[in-house]
Amino acid sequence: MNDPIVPPLVQDDDRLRALNDLRLLDTPPEQSFDDIAQLATLVCATPVGLVSLVSGDRQWFKARVGFPACQTDLNASVCAYSLSESDLRSFRT
Repeated sequence: MNDPIVPPLVQDDDRLRALNDLRLLDTPPEQSFDDIAQLATLVCATPVGLVSLVSGDRQWFKARVGFPACQTDLNASVCAYSLSESDLRSFRT
């Protein structure tokens, strides 16, 4: 089976290092992140709200409302492709 083709920024060393430095991947739930996911569902009037972190091999959800899985493969990740959008890249340091 072929590996999924993901945008180059997903594998960007600087981005992955910054994500690793946050030490958030695979941590227990935190109320502040849960509140953000809940607020997103209210503001956007959607049944699902997620705080998503895109690592080099998966998308992991720090918080989730209305979505049972705690992670997805990159080939199922909309966020992995969103990283390539120029309006999001402007927020990188």
